[in-house]
Amino acid sequence: MQSTLSLKSMSPALTTHWRRFSRRAATGVALLLPLLFIFMLLPLRAEAVFSPIHLDRVTQYDLSGHLESYTDPSGKLTITDILKPTTSAQFLPLKSNLSRGYTEDTIWVRFTLTRSASFPETGWLRLYPAYLDYVDVYVQTGTNPSLPSSYRKIALGDHVPIVERPMQHPEFVTPIYLSELHPTTLYIRIRSTSTLTLAGAIHTPADFLNWTNMSVMLNSSYLAVSLLITLVNIIFFLHLKDKVYLFFALASERLALEQQHSFLAMLSHEYRTPLSVIQGNLEITKTQ
Repeated sequence: MQSTLSLKSMSPALTTHWRRFSRRAATGVALLLPLLFIFMLLPLRAEAVFSPIHLDRVTQYDLSGHLESYTDPSGKLTITDILKPTTSAQFLPLKSNLSRGYTEDTIWVRFTLTRSASFPETGWLRLYPAYLDYVDVYVQTGTNPSLPSSYRKIALGDHVPIVERPMQHPEFVTPIYLSELHPTTLYIRIRSTSTLTLAGAIHTPADFLNWTNMSVMLNSSYLAVSLLITLVNIIFFLHLKDKVYLFFALASERLALEQQHSFLAMLSHEYRTPLSVIQGNLEITKTQ
């Protein structure tokens, strides 16, 4: 009985406190909503700003976050069409790398490089994945980025034999000359029947060789493990007479053979294209 009376006596005070709290909460929400809206807009605005890649003291620069793309549904546009002001203005910045999934459209990608005296005047452009059908790279060699004559075309893609590429390498690699006097703009035309994605990086010559050597070591380890798994499953098959082990051994061997193709191509690049030949190719690229 006493507890009931005390609650009744406290109810007006609780009601007053609750009203004050509700008013303060409503005021706080009213103040926070505009701030929240502003913070939501800031990332979107940051994504819409395109920034060139400034090459300085770092030996490797990723292209992610510095790419712009344009979709060509007809697949008939040339570099001359792309450089027209009406078309060039329609390039849109990408948040990270290009990822379009399965599409019949032709995609153009653009990015710009600037360098300081700390970065070598020649660098290596590495693009992947290596299963893209057609990858045409247009490197700016002239001073005027709006003229088609200022660009040199480099045909890559898995439809181009490795021996006909600028560099015999499992991935799409080409040397580029970088002027310190003006920015260097690159356009990449991509068309493929597989998943259309594109990523890449810019390396110094020394870093590119180190990266290639590391890839050779990783591929060697992968081949060794695959062959060991195949051998173990063949032994189990011979002892247990269970065809499951045989099928697993054949599947593992097939994956190992597919990996061996890229591995041998990379070894061929290492043995037939030493550093002196790479430097010679860079000098030829510079003169062109």
